[in-house]
Amino acid sequence: MAALIDVKKCKVLRAAPRLMQIMRVFARHKFLGALFGRGHWPTPKDVRETFEELGLVFLKFGQVLALRRDLLPTAYIEELELLHDQLPAMNIDMVRATVEAELGAPLTKFFSAFGETPLAAATIAQVHVATLLKCSFAPRWQMSPISGYRMSSLRAREKPC
Repeated sequence: MAALIDVKKCKVLRAAPRLMQIMRVFARHKFLGALFGRGHWPTPKDVRETFEELGLVFLKFGQVLALRRDLLPTAYIEELELLHDQLPAMNIDMVRATVEAELGAPLTKFFSAFGETPLAAATIAQVHVATLLKCSFAPRWQMSPISGYRMSSLRAREKPC
C-alpha cells in the first residue's frame, strides 16, 4: 500500500530544492570531498566565493568565522574578512525591478534621477541615491532570505521632501 506524502507538511521535502542548490555550489567550489573527509579543503578564495554565492545566511556565517582566529588558518581568516567590507553590490536591474514592483509603476513616474552605483552595499542592505520629482533621498534595499529584495526605507537626504 503506497502512502501519499503531503509535500506542504513535510519540511524536509520543502527544503530539498535549497539543499540541492547548496550541494551544487559546494561541488562547484570543491567542498564536497573535504566535507566527507576525502579531499583537500578548497582555497580561501573558493570558500569566500562559495559563501557569497549561497547568500545571506552563509555570508553571516563567513563573517562570524572571520572573527574566530582560533578555528581557521590565517589565510582563510584574511579572505573571510573581505565579507565584512567588500561585498558585491546587487545588480542594478534587480534593484530597478524590485522598486518598480513595490511602487507599482516605472521608476520615471516617481524619480527624476536614480543612481546606478550604490553608496553602500552590505550583507542585508544596499543604499542608492535617488531624486524624487522635488527632493533627494537615499532608499535602502533590504535583502530577505525568504522573500528576496524589498525596499525597506526612504530616508530624506539633503533637501527635505
